[in-house]
Amino acid sequence: MPGLTIDPRIEFLTKVAGLAGSAIAVSKVAYSYVNDFTFKRKIAKAAADIDSMLPQLAKMKCDPWQQDPVLESYAQHLEEELQCNLKRLMDLKAESQRRAARRNEEPQGVRRWLLLYRPEGGEGLIMQGFFYISLITMLLMIAFLPIAGLYSIFILPFLVLVVGSGLFERAIALRMKRVGNAVRLKHVVHPNCDLKGFHRVFALYAWRDGQWFSRGVFYLFVIGVVYVLIRWARSFLKVEVSDHWSWQEGIFFTMPLLFFAQLFRVQALSQRAKQRMFPKADLVTSGVAEAAPTV
Repeated sequence: MPGLTIDPRIEFLTKVAGLAGSAIAVSKVAYSYVNDFTFKRKIAKAAADIDSMLPQLAKMKCDPWQQDPVLESYAQHLEEELQCNLKRLMDLKAESQRRAARRNEEPQGVRRWLLLYRPEGGEGLIMQGFFYISLITMLLMIAFLPIAGLYSIFILPFLVLVVGSGLFERAIALRMKRVGNAVRLKHVVHPNCDLKGFHRVFALYAWRDGQWFSRGVFYLFVIGVVYVLIRWARSFLKVEVSDHWSWQEGIFFTMPLLFFAQLFRVQALSQRAKQRMFPKADLVTSGVAEAAPTV
């Protein structure tokens, strides 16, 4: 596209926000995984120690030479170690219950505003990553305003868009958290478990499930991505076109479309999951349930 140049400051801001937001989301998942893995190792070690001690104690109790003072001292030592390991295992069980309770509680305060909890699956990780990208972009744009001069007039609309996008992503992540809590507490399968592979990636499910607007916007962005990729490929292959795009320009146009396509795809999936998990949620929200008779 002749004459199109990307401001180095905008390119730098986009790179910093994307890398930092993605790093925060991935580091949260990595920390949760390492923490859970270490905790499971502690439980496995305590159980293995108990399993190794029980046969020894049983054998010594049945041994006719157990009257030997040395063996009695050793058996007493094993019993003490066994009691210590049993106590440790009970402490780990209590800690596991506390972790489960914390995992299934509704986040409050700072944890709710900054989504400081484990994401719900792959889509939850995407939403939290998008949220942190929007948050960091907002902070960088606010810091950039004092030195922007006249350009601040053009920055403000984008700042409003970023703030609105961040709030939208936060609402989706919290909705997914609520559904995930209900799935774990009720011991039921996830409402979207019937969507696999291609159907999940492209939000292909019955139209009677609703979410027409979100899915319609998602498909529009997908069409936009396909158009940009075709146009970009034609420029790259030197096919006769009115203008040519560099690879930087292709990425510049493709990434926002992919961003909003994913945003509305996860929005549609989370709405579907919420409506199937809480079929009367809309009535309660609209106030109709207040007039309904109680059973």
